Amino acid sequence: MRDGAAYRLTDGSRAADVRFALLDPASSGLDGMASGLIAHQCTAQLDLLVETAALSDGAARN
Repeated sequence: MRDGAAYRLTDGSRAADVRFALLDPASSGLDGMASGLIAHQCTAQLDLLVETAALSDGAARN
């Protein structure tokens, strides 16, 4: 796998194209991960990270 590489995944009847972005290992924690996703324009993954973090934070408060 390499940064920017695109792959086609298929199960025989359906296919999906995916592109990989490698994040800097120094991108630890939520802020670092979010910054890396923003830098690579990974908006769907950023949205999922924010949603997951919000759910996790809400569970911790309850």
